[in-house]
Amino acid sequence: MPANQKGFTLLEVVAVITILGILIVFAVSRYINTPTEARIKAAEAAIAEIKGRLSNAQGKYIIVQGKHPNSSELLTYAKSTNGGYGAANLVNVGPDYVVSIQEGPPIVITVGIVLSNSQVSTYSAAGD
Repeated sequence: MPANQKGFTLLEVVAVITILGILIVFAVSRYINTPTEARIKAAEAAIAEIKGRLSNAQGKYIIVQGKHPNSSELLTYAKSTNGGYGAANLVNVGPDYVVSIQEGPPIVITVGIVLSNSQVSTYSAAGD
C-alpha cells in the first residue's frame, strides 16, 4: 500500500457499522416498552389511590365504631356515604380505568386500563 493513501479499510467500516447497529438495537428495544411501562405505572398509581381511600375509611371506622373492621365491614363502610366515599367515588380514579373491588379477605382491587393491560392488588383490613 502506498504511503500517501488515506482513509479507512473495509474492515474498519464494517466494524463501525456493526457496532452502531448493536447500539441502535439496544436503544430502540429500550424505548419500545415505554408506553406499556407507563400504563402499568399509572395503574399502580390508581391502586395506591384506592388503597389510600380504604386506609382513610378504616381510620374513620375505628374512630366511629371503636374497633377494627374486617374486610366486609371496611368495604361496606368505604362504599357508604355517611363515613366513606360512596360506592362511585371509592373507585373513581379517572376516565382511563375500569376499577373493581372484590370483597375479601383480602380485598382485591383490580384496575383494568382501557388499553387492555391490568394490575391486581390486595388490601387487608386490620380486623381480618
